[in-house]
Amino acid sequence: NQAYSNDTTAMAQLKNTKRLSELEPSQYDAVFVVGGKGPMFDLHDSKPLQAIIRDIYVNNGVIGAVCHGPAALVDVKLENGEY
Repeated sequence: NQAYSNDTTAMAQLKNTKRLSELEPSQYDAVFVVGGKGPMFDLHDSKPLQAIIRDIYVNNGVIGAVCHGPAALVDVKLENGEY
């Protein structure tokens, strides 16, 4: 929203946010995908996110999602091709 975009403190904090492709899944125990428009339009086909979810899942991590968040899980495939 516009108020958030105009908040210079909030915007400064985002400057150091890592891209999904820069994350190392072995450093995490869980993934939680929030709802809203993001998963439906930006995350449902995100190859980096799918890889992170897959890697954490196969290493017995926890995968969770709420509201529209499960849209990000739809195309996650295991290495054997199973969903």
